[in-house]
Amino acid sequence: MVPQVFFNGTLWSHVYVEQPRILRVYGLPQAQRYDLQVVWNGSQPEMHLTSSEALSQSEKQVPAPKQQKEAQSIDIEQSKQRLAVQEHRWEHKVQALQEQVQQMEADEAHMERSAAALHQAITEAEMEAAHYEQEQKQWAHLLQERKVLDASAAALEQQTLHKLEQEAAEAEQALQDTQRHHNAVQSELRQLEAQYARQQAVDACMWRLQERRPSPMQVHSLQWHRRTASLRESTT
Repeated sequence: MVPQVFFNGTLWSHVYVEQPRILRVYGLPQAQRYDLQVVWNGSQPEMHLTSSEALSQSEKQVPAPKQQKEAQSIDIEQSKQRLAVQEHRWEHKVQALQEQVQQMEADEAHMERSAAALHQAITEAEMEAAHYEQEQKQWAHLLQERKVLDASAAALEQQTLHKLEQEAAEAEQALQDTQRHHNAVQSELRQLEAQYARQQAVDACMWRLQERRPSPMQVHSLQWHRRTASLRESTT
């Protein structure tokens, strides 16, 4: 049964402190109440028994110097063991922290590489988007020019067609006029030829009756002959 030791008014088992060394140094009887008080001696804490019964019991059971040295040796050894265990724990913690730091550095380097790759990809995507936008503008400009050219070509084609139709109508009219003129000339030529034939017959008859000297009628016939020859040349 553990003695009821009060550490600054609180049961020592309820306080997260090391077991008072004074309980191991002095063989105090169990099942009794002991009050301890921490007194600072410079920078070192010292615990003192404050109950009169504990003081009387401690005076009766003061350990021998040999036992006190053994207890101190045990305390020192246990402290060394605790320190060794704590040091081992801290070494593991430091190693784990170093591994975490290395992992964090590796992750950071990976993140930096990923960020650089992402930045490069974004830059390339922006350049590609700008190039695509420029191409779209060029295609839009070319399409607009093509529309203007198509409209101009359609208008020119319409004008040309209208002009050709007008020229065809004029040519048709000219052909009809030429045909009418040709028909008129042919008719006049036939009339002149008939008249000339009649005149020739008359001249032949008159030639036989008159002298060799041409008469005014013969001169007139010759003029008609020349005129008909000229008309033939103009029609051909």
